[in-house]
Amino acid sequence: MRGLADGVKISKRYKTTEQVERAFVEDRDFTYLYQDGEGFTFMNTENYDQRSSRRTLSATPLPISRKA
Repeated sequence: MRGLADGVKISKRYKTTEQVERAFVEDRDFTYLYQDGEGFTFMNTENYDQRSSRRTLSATPLPISRKA
């Protein structure tokens, strides 16, 4: 697992009897806008809100496709 707040990887084992809090995940379409020194900026295609993502949160390269 990777902490979203700080990007640090953690290793934790859970017993089969333990319960964990369910994560709330939404699937939305975003358009890549630009990359700066701190990370990437994307725009929500429904309401035009912009979101930034730190480069360290992505363990693998982001699948960014540029449409012409």
